[in-house]
Amino acid sequence: MAGLVDVSVGGHYRAGEHPESRFRRAETPLQPPLTRELREELGLTVAPGVLLPVGRRWMERAGPGWIDREVQDVFAMLLPGPPEGLDPDADEVAALLVVELEELRALVVAERPVVLVRELPVRAAGGVDRPHEAQLMADQLVPADDGYWELMARTLLRLLAGSPAGWFELDDRGAREQKRGQEK
Repeated sequence: MAGLVDVSVGGHYRAGEHPESRFRRAETPLQPPLTRELREELGLTVAPGVLLPVGRRWMERAGPGWIDREVQDVFAMLLPGPPEGLDPDADEVAALLVVELEELRALVVAERPVVLVRELPVRAAGGVDRPHEAQLMADQLVPADDGYWELMARTLLRLLAGSPAGWFELDDRGAREQKRGQEK
């Protein structure tokens, strides 16, 4: 959904891959698909163990002549500070936005019509430009009528507070959150 704000990294598994797989092609090094997507889209290299599974989302969207059915495995990652040396792929990412999670939560539950973010435009030649202040409104986010944005903001806020992330599942019947195996 070009021109809209989406999650930091999104991608597709290759045939035979799953989140924990070590799929290997002769021409590529051994690398889990999740860390591969981080490297491809943001130029960020991380160890697989820092990625925390937090949920799964089933989606179906349709338009004239197309149907998109997805199962999304959702992971979170906490870094000790701002990521250094980001080199996003300019063909996939126009800019990076840094937003306070409580501000994002307030935006997606319509408590605030707009929030301030730091925008880092991606250079065509590589890297990002200096950040500048920008505004973000809910209609600039990739649409999600299943509560995904609010659920992710709450999940990440729990992680930042030092609490367990829990687990969520989203589908056309709505959200279910689980805490250590108990449905909530």
